[in-house]
Amino acid sequence: MSPAEKKSMLSAIICSSRPEPAGHCKEEQRCTSGLPTAEPSISPWLLEPSSKLMGFRSTEDLPEHADIVIVGSGITGAFAAHFLKEGWAKDLSVVMLDAREACWGSSGQNIGSIDTLIFDNAWDVSAMSLESIQLLRDFVRDNEIPCEWQDCLGVYVTQQPVIGYSSASVADIKTAMPDSLGQVIDAVTWDRSVTSSPPIRVDRDPMATGGGWDVEKIRETLAGLGMQDSDGVVLQANTATVHPYRLVAWILERLLERHEADRFALHTHTPVTRLSQRDGGGVAADGSDQRNWTLATPRGEISAGRVLLATNGYTSALLPDLEDLIIPVRCQAAAAAQTGGVSLKKGPVDLENRIYTFLCEDGKRAERLVQRGGSGGQLIVAGGRHVAADFGVGHCRDDVTEPMVERHLENILRGFMDGERMNETESRADLPEVRHWAGIEGYARDYNPWVGAVPESLGGGPGLFLCAGYTLHGLAMAPLCAKRVVQDMMMTNTGGDRDDVDGDDELIHERALQERPATQDMLQIPSKLVSTSGRVEIAMEDWPDVQTMEEEGLETYIRAAVGQIMKGRNTVPGDLRIPGGLRRFEGRGATGRRW
Repeated sequence: MSPAEKKSMLSAIICSSRPEPAGHCKEEQRCTSGLPTAEPSISPWLLEPSSKLMGFRSTEDLPEHADIVIVGSGITGAFAAHFLKEGWAKDLSVVMLDAREACWGSSGQNIGSIDTLIFDNAWDVSAMSLESIQLLRDFVRDNEIPCEWQDCLGVYVTQQPVIGYSSASVADIKTAMPDSLGQVIDAVTWDRSVTSSPPIRVDRDPMATGGGWDVEKIRETLAGLGMQDSDGVVLQANTATVHPYRLVAWILERLLERHEADRFALHTHTPVTRLSQRDGGGVAADGSDQRNWTLATPRGEISAGRVLLATNGYTSALLPDLEDLIIPVRCQAAAAAQTGGVSLKKGPVDLENRIYTFLCEDGKRAERLVQRGGSGGQLIVAGGRHVAADFGVGHCRDDVTEPMVERHLENILRGFMDGERMNETESRADLPEVRHWAGIEGYARDYNPWVGAVPESLGGGPGLFLCAGYTLHGLAMAPLCAKRVVQDMMMTNTGGDRDDVDGDDELIHERALQERPATQDMLQIPSKLVSTSGRVEIAMEDWPDVQTMEEEGLETYIRAAVGQIMKGRNTVPGDLRIPGGLRRFEGRGATGRRW
């Protein structure tokens, strides 16, 4: 694609504005998942895309064969390619396909927050998330990637009854795991009717966190944002913000610079429309390609011995049997500069390197606020799904946004900037220019990512692997999940040494560990993340569908989670039971900083 064609395409995409017409969502058919739309809505991150990656195709024609094909060029696909080409598969051919531009899906459409809800998840999964964040932090630091990385404190603002559940969960964590998770989290409650009180500081271990957490300062910020109706906060270190597109683009550009097209190739605007298993495929003992799978695209077919689906919310478009397990959910966000047509009565907002998440209405409503560039910088808010059609569940178009959600997010931004909420009769002309966009997230039915070989019961077979279903936590979870799925891909003999991929994953992986290359560090992850047929049965039996979970909120989630514990499916680990290698994370992220 010529530079002129790239420029013309980019202008058409960025300048187009397609707010969803009033009433359109009511008529929109629910979908399990379709292919990505040709021209998605554009987030602020995508306004200055990589000139190298726009319209990029390593070769004019799609290769007919490859050792490994990765479907998806977001953060999962990028890190999977990195781990393959920098270690496991240096001499194998890897081809990456994307239906649109590189990193033009949820990885480029999120709000750039990197965090995990420790108090609202299985503790071993939370520990893994923190380790994944540390892996990402080290990667950015070591390579000096210009991606606006900023270590932050996560502030989860809650009301009753959510604060009661959250505080109890935090207390349990600090008692059971004082040397790991207990070092990065605290909960503070207050009487909202008391407008003034002595300063509150949460004392921390200086070696672990670099100082105390100034709760009174946080309360002052909440008051300034017009959020006085909270009953407490959960404070969580080891969070961050990032420019997600620049991060992923840097990885892909380096891969293209380091490897010839016959070793790593990227093909944008090449949607996979069909995935089929070939007869008589396999992978030989030396790793050579015996082409288990054929992927059909509008540009022709490509066959490969191993295929990784890094497709998140769009996964069921290629694997329909996953339609009840990884569900597309449309999420919306809005960004506004603190200049322009609105008067800033309180002066510029400064979140002071904190990410604010507002959990309201029994957990049925959530908004998240981040800031770019420090005091007075751009504010970005995501949420509003409680006013969206079907909570956004099952909607897979990201080229449209819902007007009701737009208005809700603008109302929130106005409140954050001026301390006043916009009335129904007020005009949008009073607001600064706001950019709205949508992204399709992959929600897992059991709220954990699916990582590993795809069971035959889900349409899989030898050589087909999956890494998807992050449920809004892809930036935090994807790096380590990608590392593990690459390990599985390269250590599993997909040429017939086992009858199928539905067997005992722990036994299979233990055998692989014994046969691993001496130069590779092995990674264990919680078994509840591994994609097995047994997990399918548990997810369908123990967890309501995502629509029900989102509509009913916290109480339904707690019932499902407690049910897991009662059945012995989610044991509570102590510090020493965290999987090896998952206990290395900085207590705060920015060592020595006082929040």
